[in-house]
Formats: sequence, structure tokens, C-alpha cells
Amino acid sequence: MEFYPPGPTGVPANLTATTLRYRLHAALVLLGLLTFAGLYLGSGIAALSLILWLFISGPGPSDFGWLVWMLEVLTVCIVTAFFFKAIFRRAPSQASTYDELLREQEPTLFEFIDRVCTDTGAPHPKHVYVSPDVNAAVFWDSSVSSLFWPVQKNLVIGLGLVNALTLDEFKAVLAHEFGHITQRSMRVGSYIRVVSVVMEDMIYGRDAWDDLLRAWCRMPIRIAVFAWGLTLALWIFRRLLALAYAGIHALNAALKRQMEFHADSVAVSVSGSDSLVRALHRLVFADRALSFATEQVGHAADRGLRTDNLFLHQLAAEDRLRETARDPSLGVPPDLPAEPTQALRVFDGGAFDRSPDMWASHPPNHVRELSAQRVYLRSVLDTRSAWSLFASPETLQRKGTAALYATGSSEKLTPAADVQAFLDREHAATQVDPRWRGAYEHRQPAFSDLASDLASPIVLDADPRAALEHALGPDLDALVSAFNTCYGESSLLQKVKEDGDVRRFSFRGRRYDARQLGGLLEQVNVESRRLMAAWEVFDVTMLHVHRALAHAQSEAAEAALVARYLFLHELLRLSADVASAKAQVESGLSSLLRGGRDHAYATVGSGWILLDSVLTRSHELMTLKLPNVPEGVPVADCLGPRRLPPGGLIEYRNLDAEWFGAFLSEADDIAYELDTLERMCWASIVRLHERIGDAG
Repeated sequence: MEFYPPGPTGVPANLTATTLRYRLHAALVLLGLLTFAGLYLGSGIAALSLILWLFISGPGPSDFGWLVWMLEVLTVCIVTAFFFKAIFRRAPSQASTYDELLREQEPTLFEFIDRVCTDTGAPHPKHVYVSPDVNAAVFWDSSVSSLFWPVQKNLVIGLGLVNALTLDEFKAVLAHEFGHITQRSMRVGSYIRVVSVVMEDMIYGRDAWDDLLRAWCRMPIRIAVFAWGLTLALWIFRRLLALAYAGIHALNAALKRQMEFHADSVAVSVSGSDSLVRALHRLVFADRALSFATEQVGHAADRGLRTDNLFLHQLAAEDRLRETARDPSLGVPPDLPAEPTQALRVFDGGAFDRSPDMWASHPPNHVRELSAQRVYLRSVLDTRSAWSLFASPETLQRKGTAALYATGSSEKLTPAADVQAFLDREHAATQVDPRWRGAYEHRQPAFSDLASDLASPIVLDADPRAALEHALGPDLDALVSAFNTCYGESSLLQKVKEDGDVRRFSFRGRRYDARQLGGLLEQVNVESRRLMAAWEVFDVTMLHVHRALAHAQSEAAEAALVARYLFLHELLRLSADVASAKAQVESGLSSLLRGGRDHAYATVGSGWILLDSVLTRSHELMTLKLPNVPEGVPVADCLGPRRLPPGGLIEYRNLDAEWFGAFLSEADDIAYELDTLERMCWASIVRLHERIGDAG
């Protein structure tokens, strides 16, 4: 069977020629690298020459001549070591994290790769690997030899990418990657990688060299004076070097941008304009789906269910995201126009612009789409899955999934269908009847003091059923509409804030500068607080209405409803404390980076104690019956195997990036599990409201 989609017709001969801007950026990057190399080697040679001069000249004739001479030699030797120690560091090999594919295992795939190489004029990759990601890339191992002569490139194919693409789109993605291989400026990447390792070590590296300098600073003043001067000079040098580092990487980002455009043109030349654009469109959504699926299977693993196939969950996540967005075509490229010369725009540029485009290493997709359609070539679409090229897709999927777990073993993995059924039950448990018209979507319970609401007498302005009818009247639709608008606006502004490099963005039909973001966020937050106050009135009314109706039915019915609310109250308290603990530790980390050690360790200690208390209380709080949750077990059993990093390290002030990462990761996992319980409990309360209301 033929699996290779035909290419476009009428391809211009100069379509893949490099542009003047491309060559200019390549020249600027090389100039920056040569400048750094000259200064770096010149400084190192100067330091070595100074050592030689000191040994030739020997100590002075004064009483302290030998001591001064030895300190001078030691200072220069330490400086020399600072310059040259980074040369001996090597970046870890990327291949160690991937699984290699062999031609005899995947003959159809390798034949497909061979034909793409022939069409693009690229040399064949040395090795072909797979990873679990939504990505494809060429890479090579950095070595001294790669600085002087070409090395063969490797290809890595993300299984999450294969899971999303059709054959013609997969061909376009591979052609793009092989377009990179044909670029002579790829050699610059070897230089950049080596220079980055050296500069990062000199700027950010802290090792035995720094420990030696600190120990020298603690010696008697006559000996330490040289170390103090060297420390000051080192601080200034590192700041200047950081500026140079940023400059070189800005130039390299601009070059990479041109390289992306050129690789896109190579892909267009062999697969047409549409296949590349459609692939970009699918991959944006596929990446969202895989991230969501990874989060979901992590949750299932905390409950003892480790899936054997992440990629089945990726497809299920796509369906879930479409359901949530109420858009069955989400992530699906639109059909091509009937007129073969008419291009179709898929990307609209989004709601905001990136800051200086020329320094962005990857152009936005709407810009890449315009570039790919600069000379429009209609693609021949092939809707068969890219998995058609693989001999045993399920085996690869399971192997890629097993790599996500610490052991890498498949012995204790659960069939993906069973894990997905578990996740589907939980999702169904968070859904409520359409009669509520969206009143419980996109929000948490709005009680400011649920314990007091439960303890206070039932207060209603009318008969319970009349009060219920009034609460579900036209005002509810207006509240839901206003809240959904506010929710969307808040999500947009938060995305702008988190993105970090947005220059201008659209909001409420106007264009705004990034400097205006803070004021807009405050406006939306004020509106959000107003709406949540309205939701609190609604939620408290629902509590009193249904408690009154339940009381009229039986004491047992009222007790069951109150028990659900009390359980929700305790879950909300735990979640609030997790958020507070995380905020305290993040604040402590910020203080530590600014040098405020005493405040930092006090704040971090408070956060650790608070999160530890959450885990203790979770052992004391017993569950109510929920889907996938047995009744009467500690909530801690639903949080998975939690293990905080040792609190004793705070007392001894021995925290590092690994400690902070472990703590914040644990806090996020606990928050996720509590949120899942909250949503199921909240939905179970709403369904109980329905049964109480229907029974009356």
C-alpha cells in the first residue's frame, strides 16, 4: 500500500532559497560568537601570562614578600580556573531520554523518512528516536568535533504528535525538520550550545570554586583582602557577562526565527501550503489535550491506577475539551475551499501581539501561516492517520507511557480503557442537570462562611418553593451571562500576564499596551468580586431552600444534606490552607532570591507547617460516598502517596531548588486532588437538591 502523499505542482525553483535577512542574522550571530570567543580566550591567555610573569619575577624583597607573592599567585590561579573550568563541562545527551527506532522494526516509517529526505535534499538522520511529546525535532550531541566539522543529525518524533496528525500533515512536519538539516547555519547551533554552557557556568554556576572563594573571604583580614576584591570584581564581571549572554541569545533567537521560515518553505515545497498550516492547527490543540491527559492520568495514578496507554487518554481529552467548549470542531482544521487557487486562513493572530517579533525564536502560527501561503501551493490531503506508518502503534504507545513512571515497568499498569472509565465516572460526577442553566459552571462554591450558614436558622423571604422559583428566574440568566463574560476576560488577562512577552492585546474591543494590564486586571477583579457576592446570595438561598424542603420531608433527609455541606466545608478549608501554604513558600523563595534570608526561612517554615497540618487533618476527615471514593475512609487516602520534603532543612537553612520544586509540586498535587473531591461533592449536593425538590 502506498503511504506517501503526493507533493504539490508548480513549485517555484527559488522557493527554498535563503533570504537576505536570514543571511544577515546568521552573520550577526557569528560576529557575536567571535567577539565573545576573542574576549574569552584573550582573558584566559592574559591570566596564564600573568601567572608565568609572577613565577619569573618571584616574590618581592620585603618581609611579607613571600606572602604577598603567594596570595597574588593564588588569586590569578583562581581567576584562571574560573575562565577555563566551564570548558570541561558537557551538556547531557538528549538521546538518553528517548527510545530508538530501528529500520528492521519500522520499515514503512523509514521508507517514508527516506522519501522525505530525497524530496528535501537532506541527508538521512543518523538515528531516529521517539518521545511521548507533541513535537518533532532534529538534534545532535555537542562535542568539540562538532565545532570543526559537520556531524550527523538525529530525528526525534513525538508520539503525541503522531497521535494527532494525518499522513500529509506528518509529511509536512518531517519536511520542516529536514529543512533544518539542510541549513548550513545549523552549525551555528553547535557554537551557541558550547558558548551557552560556558557562559551559564560562569554566570550562574556555583561549585567548589565558589566555596573556595567564600572560605578565603572568612580568613584573617590581611589574607582575605585579596578575596574580597576578587569577589567584588567577580560580581561586576558576572553582571556584564549576563548582559552579553542575553545579547547573544537575542541575536540567535532572531536567526532561529528566519530558520523557521526557511524550514517552513522547505515543507511547503514538498507537501504544499495547507498541510503545514493544518498540522500547526492540530498540534496546538493536541498539546493542550496531552497536557490535560497527563494531569488526569497522574490523578489516576495517585488512586493506584497507572495507565498503560497515555495516548488513548489524549484522544479522550480532545473530546472532553470539545465538550467543555461546546464546540465539536475545536482543534479540527476547516475544509479547503473548492477553488484550488484559494487559500484558507486558519489562524487569526489571537488576542494579543508578541513583543519584538524579530527577537522571537519561533514566529506565531498566524505569521507562519502568512509565510507558508506567500506562494500558495494547494496540498493533496491524505486523511489516514500517521500511525499507518508504524508496525506496532500500541507497543510504542505503551512503551512511551511506561517511561512516564519512575520504574518504567509495565507489570503493574492498568489497561487504559479501565483508567479512562474511572476518569469518565469522575467527570460524570461533576456534571449537573441543565435545569440550572449554567449556574454551577466555571466557579467554586461562593460561601464566605459556610459553617455559620449551616449553624444559623433557615431564613427565607417566602415559601421555599416560591423562593426557589424566584432564584431560578430571569435574573439567574443575567448573572450567568455576566459571570461567563467576566470569567473569559479574566482568563484572557491572566494569559497575557503569564505569557510575559506580550506587547499589545485586545480587550473589550480596544487595543491596550501591556503596561495597562494591571489596571484592567483590577477592574475585572472588582467585577468578579461583585459577581461572587451575587453567587453567594444564590448559594445561600439554595442551601436554605433545600434544607427547608428536606426538613419538611424528614429529619434524615435534612441530616444527609447538612452532612454533605459540612464535608464540603472541610474540603474548602483544606484547599484554602494549601493555597496559603504555597503562597507563603513562594513568597519565601522570592525573599531568599532578594537576599532576605531571615524573613525567607521564617515564611517558608510557616508554609511547610501549614501544608503538613493539611495532611494531618486529611487523615482525620472521613469521606462521604462519591464516585470512585468509598465512604468512611480518610481523605488522605484520596490524595495519593504524599511526601513533603524534610522540614528540618528549613531549620538548618539548607534549602535548594530541588527542595522548593518538591514542595511546590506536592502542593499542586494536593490542591488538584482536593479540587476533584470538591467538584464531585458540590455536584452531589446539587443532585441532592434536585431529588429533594422533585420529591416535594
